[in-house]
Amino acid sequence: QAQAGWLLHLSGDAEGSRAHFLEALQALPESAWTSRLMCLSGLTQQALLRGELDVAQTFNREALCLARAHGSLVLEALLELDHAQLLEQRGAPYRAQSLLESVQAMLAEQRLQAGPLMGRIALRRGHLALRQGQDALAGECFENGMNICLHSQDKRVLYGFLGLALLAANRGDYAQAFIQLRDAERLMQQRHVPVLVYRAVLLLVSGHFWLQQGRAELTVEAVRRVLRHFHGPCAKQAPPATLELIPRLEYLLVLAEVRLGCAEQPLERLGALLDSTRQRGMLCLETELQLVLGEVAWRLGEPTRARLALQAGLALAARCQVQQAVRELRLRAPGLLSELGLEPQASPVGVTQNPLSQRELEVLQLIALGNSNLQIADRLYISLHTVKTHARRIHSKLGVERRTQAVAKAKTLGLMG
Repeated sequence: QAQAGWLLHLSGDAEGSRAHFLEALQALPESAWTSRLMCLSGLTQQALLRGELDVAQTFNREALCLARAHGSLVLEALLELDHAQLLEQRGAPYRAQSLLESVQAMLAEQRLQAGPLMGRIALRRGHLALRQGQDALAGECFENGMNICLHSQDKRVLYGFLGLALLAANRGDYAQAFIQLRDAERLMQQRHVPVLVYRAVLLLVSGHFWLQQGRAELTVEAVRRVLRHFHGPCAKQAPPATLELIPRLEYLLVLAEVRLGCAEQPLERLGALLDSTRQRGMLCLETELQLVLGEVAWRLGEPTRARLALQAGLALAARCQVQQAVRELRLRAPGLLSELGLEPQASPVGVTQNPLSQRELEVLQLIALGNSNLQIADRLYISLHTVKTHARRIHSKLGVERRTQAVAKAKTLGLMG
């Protein structure tokens, strides 16, 4: 039952898969804990795809407890990938990134043979870094993850190609971006990966690039074709690694139709997506939708509504550290933020961009208050190892060797009060 559940899950049959997982959990004895754990992981991923974050958290916590109780660090690390996706959906990509850095360090420290898993962790870290606007780190993680996944024949290598394509588009190099997408598709075909796993994701990214290039008709054609697979009585579930695939396709279609002047009730459609996203507490997706809503309102000649939506989106982007969404807005609609007076002012001379993540700032502030590493671990509900990792990174980024120097340097740079 458990194996059948996973086969159906990976083929996009959500209802059939869920039934198998639940029946397996009822029948499997406690001794078959690995099978129970994988059922819980599958149910976690399905809940994430439905946007049921509380349900996903419950399943994920139970699975993690099971892995820890049996001392399986590899399975614990696998489940932490689900946990990281949950944190990202809740609007904390920096916490997800910190979690995966710690998991990667633990696996390396134990010298476990977990190549494919290390590859997936590296790719997910690349995705999180890209989302936060950390392009250099993202590129490093994507390259590392791709090399591991190519060696281990893991189909998740797809997300390395996608990440490098997005980085190329950020630089305005669309020729290189489409080369990455072409290479990804060729590899998927060579390895006989089911089309459902990769085609929709490739067309979503292609659609974004076409829209940024002013080729909205290509986006409309591709997205309408893809969305047919995810709507109606025979609808398929999105691939587990692409939690926001369907709502992203839907808002991309609205954007492209508005460009072509053929959109029906675009603001109402986006409003419905936004309401659903808010109810589910998916803050990163809400950020994107607010920015898209603002852009569409602007194109439809509603500057007041556009300004309100864009202000809300920019505030969320700052709060959740999701700068890629703002960058994509600028690529689609250059000058929009400036026209509405929403472009951030240039930093005064001498003010340095904050090199520290939100979590690193939290750790540094607690250091400044005189807390020990153990006290910081207790305050932030993280391991002592993670605190030390954060401290090491803080020292490296600020170019110092001691805690007192780090605090003094951060204050000099205006990073903390």
